[in-house]
Amino acid sequence: MKKIAEKWYLVLIIGFLVFAALVFGIFGKGSIISVHDNLDLFVAQFQMLKNTGAFWKHGVEVPFLGGISRDVLPSEFSLYSLLYMILPSYYAYVAGYLLKIVIGTFSMVLLARDLFKDQYGESKPVIFLAGFAYGILNVFPAFGIPFASVPLVVYLLRKIYRSPSAGWYLLLFLYPLLSYFSYFGLFILGYLAIAFVILWIRDRKFPFRMILSLIVLSAGYILFEYRLFGTMLFGSEETIRSTMEAGSFTGGEIVKTMVDGFRQGMFHAESIHTYLVMPVCLLYFLFLNVSYIRKGNMKGIFHDGYNLLMVLLVFNSVVYGIYYLEPFRSLIEKIVPPLKGWQFNRTIFFNPFVWYLAFLVVLVRLYLEKKKWLCILTELLAVAAVLLIVFSGTRYNDLYHTCVAKAYEILKGKESNDLSYGEFYSEELFAKAKKDIGYNGEWSAAYGFHPAILEYNGISTLDGYLGFYSQDYKDRFRKVIAPALSQNAASAEYFDTWGARAYLYSPTENSLVMAVRDYHVEDESLAIDVDAFKALSGRYLFSRICISNAEEEGFTLIGTYTDESSPYTLYVYRTTTLYQSNNWSEVPFAERDLTYDKDVIYETADHLEELAKEAVRQEENQETVVLQEEKALSLYESLLDGCIRVRTCNSLSQIRYDMDVRDEENASLQEQQYEDAVDITDRVYAVMAQICNSPYKEIFSEVFTESEISSLQDYEEMTEQEKDLILKENSLQQEYNEALLDDYDAEYEGKTWSFAMLETEEDSLAAEKYQAVQRALYEEKNSVIGEIYCELVSVRDQLAREYEYDNYAEYAYEGLYLRDYDTADAKALFKQVKKEVMPWLIEIESLYYEMDDSALEELNDSPAAERLSAVQKYIGELDPEMEEAFDHMLAYDLYDMDAGESKAQTGYTIELPWYGDAFIFDAPYGTCQDYVTTIHEFGHYNYAVHKKSNPLFVVNNMDLCEIHSQGLEMLFYDYDQDMIQGEAGDMFRLQDVVQLAEQTANACMLAEFEICVYENPDMTREEMNKLYCNLAREYGMAVNDQDIQELYSWVDIPHLFMQPCYYLGYGTSAFTSLDLFALAGEDREAAVDKYLELTAVSAETPYCEAVQKVGLRDIFEKGVPGEILKEVNNRLKKDYEQ
Repeated sequence: MKKIAEKWYLVLIIGFLVFAALVFGIFGKGSIISVHDNLDLFVAQFQMLKNTGAFWKHGVEVPFLGGISRDVLPSEFSLYSLLYMILPSYYAYVAGYLLKIVIGTFSMVLLARDLFKDQYGESKPVIFLAGFAYGILNVFPAFGIPFASVPLVVYLLRKIYRSPSAGWYLLLFLYPLLSYFSYFGLFILGYLAIAFVILWIRDRKFPFRMILSLIVLSAGYILFEYRLFGTMLFGSEETIRSTMEAGSFTGGEIVKTMVDGFRQGMFHAESIHTYLVMPVCLLYFLFLNVSYIRKGNMKGIFHDGYNLLMVLLVFNSVVYGIYYLEPFRSLIEKIVPPLKGWQFNRTIFFNPFVWYLAFLVVLVRLYLEKKKWLCILTELLAVAAVLLIVFSGTRYNDLYHTCVAKAYEILKGKESNDLSYGEFYSEELFAKAKKDIGYNGEWSAAYGFHPAILEYNGISTLDGYLGFYSQDYKDRFRKVIAPALSQNAASAEYFDTWGARAYLYSPTENSLVMAVRDYHVEDESLAIDVDAFKALSGRYLFSRICISNAEEEGFTLIGTYTDESSPYTLYVYRTTTLYQSNNWSEVPFAERDLTYDKDVIYETADHLEELAKEAVRQEENQETVVLQEEKALSLYESLLDGCIRVRTCNSLSQIRYDMDVRDEENASLQEQQYEDAVDITDRVYAVMAQICNSPYKEIFSEVFTESEISSLQDYEEMTEQEKDLILKENSLQQEYNEALLDDYDAEYEGKTWSFAMLETEEDSLAAEKYQAVQRALYEEKNSVIGEIYCELVSVRDQLAREYEYDNYAEYAYEGLYLRDYDTADAKALFKQVKKEVMPWLIEIESLYYEMDDSALEELNDSPAAERLSAVQKYIGELDPEMEEAFDHMLAYDLYDMDAGESKAQTGYTIELPWYGDAFIFDAPYGTCQDYVTTIHEFGHYNYAVHKKSNPLFVVNNMDLCEIHSQGLEMLFYDYDQDMIQGEAGDMFRLQDVVQLAEQTANACMLAEFEICVYENPDMTREEMNKLYCNLAREYGMAVNDQDIQELYSWVDIPHLFMQPCYYLGYGTSAFTSLDLFALAGEDREAAVDKYLELTAVSAETPYCEAVQKVGLRDIFEKGVPGEILKEVNNRLKKDYEQ
């Protein structure tokens, strides 16, 4: 007992740790844990990393704030991250709290032992108690261990300076595992650099050990926080840091801030030093220096380390205040641009360490006087410091708040108003709601509580809290909350000048996110731009408030949820409609006669260019830049109007030309308007590039997204060579369209044959003779059209080299289409298809080809009206908004789907942006395939009339677009038997699925053909024929060289000529559409929901990202293509082998 009594201070420390562990262990998630910058921030983010398995992943986004790079969240190489990886989040938090105390206490003890050496043993009680007081400081929990470990790095550096060894350097290198660079590391390195200079001057020799320490510690930070350094040094994205306003204080306010920082610290670093530690330290400071002065020992003042601590406290406090002197802050940001927005006033975070080290020094010096009363006094002071911290009701004193809340419950018989950890996150409640609504990763937002609650519960959020995210996203999110901010000036200022909390704000209430039990707000209304919400792919709203005007704002209540474990009543809303509001024209197609004035467009562009040049001139001459904002925006609107007219006229002339390619007037108009479109688009882009590279950029940042501004800034005006090549390409495409309509002659056995003759006499010819004649005709056709293709390849190769690509395939995959995969990924997919898909495809085909499909002939030559009427019946069952689009298309004759002698032999949907809608053009086959085309093209039409994007930018997102069409085909599988009665309907739906399955291989074969051709642009037509035939064999489609379809008829595929390198989009989308088909066999409602989500995805979202966003499989992952075909085969067998 005597020994225990002697170690009473250790008993106190261990007893506290045991007590804290018991409290948090017994009460568990019922403990009261601080919310601010804690549960609403880092804890949820760690849980989100765990939910998504993203701790160690690279190149991925985590689902909050619309998708944030995993790299901006804490590194996996930190003690906190490791705790959250290993333990459930609550216990990771508690473990972090206890470890923080242990690390803080023993780091300070280690440092004290090094400082006082032989005297350490004599003063252990006050050393341990002062160290313990520092360890239990209730500082910012997410960085509690970095706070606590500051004495450790000082200890390591002292050891290295006095007795360096490899071991000490290794420990210093590993130290960043306990630290955090942006809050502590940069400052530690800064202090170390200052120490290096001081030691060099003082010792008059180069302090090699210190410079090596600086290098080793820097290397540790760079290695362990490589994600942060990669983002800071190599990230080009503009973040909210660039627009954060730190505040600009007056001289008096700055001085007050310095004094307050010295006296009280700041809430993230509450050191509870004001009432005991500071008075003791200041009194001792006076006593110490008065003693030196009395003794005439002025050197003592400058050599006493205690005075250095006081200087550090003052220095840190001065920096804390001077940060708010805007000219000084601007100077720092100008000298070191990467630090723009960085809060260098975080020097104040080191004051808790300095205060308690100074306090420890005072106590030890007094204790070493060895006067009994003084020893008792110092021990009492140390215990008092501990008790002040333990019983302080500061923001982050979780132990205190938990004990008070539980005592309140016992004494008063009712719960505290503060929410516990478990209540705050309410996991059971959200699990119940997610299950009921069939939640599957849709983007959502919170109203009336912190978005972190959704993040913690595995719900993807458009809102969130983070101090480092894209400025572009902040601008887009602001459009969502603009109606609320326009009514609430305080919230507008808060968001615009800071913006880290991208929340849904109330139009009148200052805050909606109070984490209390007796939650109440006066204003239960919502003010939101639902179209902007949907533009970010928003679908659900999870609310603690029963929104009074939900329907008016475009949301429908779909569920109300409670749970005995939660204080919340949760209201879940879904956007009433899937798509953004439309503004479709009511002008019939025949009456659409739009024009544009080329001269006016160029004149407007010239005026806008003059504004940009004048602003640049003023800036370069260091004059006051005078921006004519209203004029610039007005000119832009006029320019945009002209561009929309030009683009629409070009679409109209294309449609009318394709209706009759023999009409020379139409052909001439199409060619002229295409040339105008090229010239005008180039001119407009060039002018907007100048605007975006001028001081007008800030004004136009509200018009364009960050990525659009970036692309405009990089735009280079077309050379005459580029324009000539583009026009030559268009001319060759016209030549191809006309050549397709020509008939061709070939000699066989002394008789001249044509395709028309062959079709007439088909029934009377033997199969062998028929194939021989057909081969001769295709060879002749190939000799004409194949040469056109060779010319196109040459032209496109020259274009690619103008754009600084090695070949046209590389350009098309990376520059022409919005794809997040490249030719290397495509080639890997080709290998998978040949190896894993083909066996399943053969099995699927065998199911179809063993059946009699003659019943399908009754669908031949179906008129467009009949097909449209058949399809229309079922569109509304899928979605009422799609039905509305279908009705509009019919009402205003926005289609041409009947046969015509001189029609271009193609099919497409083309946008008419001036009218807000689109047009379907198709030259029917005259077979059942025309029903498929009707469904297919309406899938494109529906997307085209609902998508919203800046009409100045045309996005070629072909892979995603083809899911809209082919996915709709697969969803019609369940309607086909009813839509087409009898055996024909049964065969029709089977044929459509089989053909789409075959499309996976066909698309890959054609894509591989194109890549090979464009990588070898000097290839002759004969070599192309041979290549095509060889590929057909590899994909199991050619039997021998006599198989005409695979040898010569590739010239019939218009995409090769009209839309180069497009065709793989049919393959990627076919796989995803078949994925939907397989899912529909298990859960049709889920498949329909995913399809509709895909139709609402932004046009700027590339294929892989879009597919993963809605929870479908990534076909570029090994094994996935084969798995999809296997599941398709299983469903078909189930349906057709019964």
